[in-house]
Amino acid sequence: MACKKTCKQYIAINSDSTHVRYAIGQKRCGTCEIFLIWDHDNYCPCCGHKLRIKPKNARLKRQYNKILKQKQ
Repeated sequence: MACKKTCKQYIAINSDSTHVRYAIGQKRCGTCEIFLIWDHDNYCPCCGHKLRIKPKNARLKRQYNKILKQKQ
C-alpha cells in the first residue's frame, strides 16, 4: 500500500543524534520514510507495512546495543 499521509500525526521529533532514535522507542516506516512514535504494534498506522525497530547499519547496531546494555 502507499502512504496515505495519516502517519504525520505520529511523526517523531528529531533528536540531536539520530542513532539513539531506535533506543528511545522510535520506529521507522520505509514506505512513508519517517520515524514514528507508535506503541501499539510494529505496523505503520498509515500504510500497514512493518516498521523497522532496529538500525540496519553495523556501526549503528553496535551503538544501539551498547545503549540498550547501559539501560539494563
